Amino acid sequence: MATAGLQEKWLGLSSNDYGQLLGKVNLVFHCAAQVSSALPYAALRPANVVGTCKMTALALRAGAELVHVSTLGFVDGGLPETAEVSPNSLYTRSGYAQSK
Repeated sequence: MATAGLQEKWLGLSSNDYGQLLGKVNLVFHCAAQVSSALPYAALRPANVVGTCKMTALALRAGAELVHVSTLGFVDGGLPETAEVSPNSLYTRSGYAQSK
């Protein structure tokens, strides 16, 4: 198991350690996020959007399965885990909802 710095180059690892990780990992769990209903999208984007892209890239480069844990708490009334949410209404919601 390894922890990652989502906003850092190579996820906070040295390039050598990152390369070694690629050869060893077969499953990536990503559940890290910055959660705030007060912050704007720009403040949440580095961790929630860019960080998710970095973890997805890690899984792709390693040929590993990615398990991404997130929330649907921004959807009025809640929805089943498999629901598709239209991005059209997210811009009128919080920065956190926009970072989804």
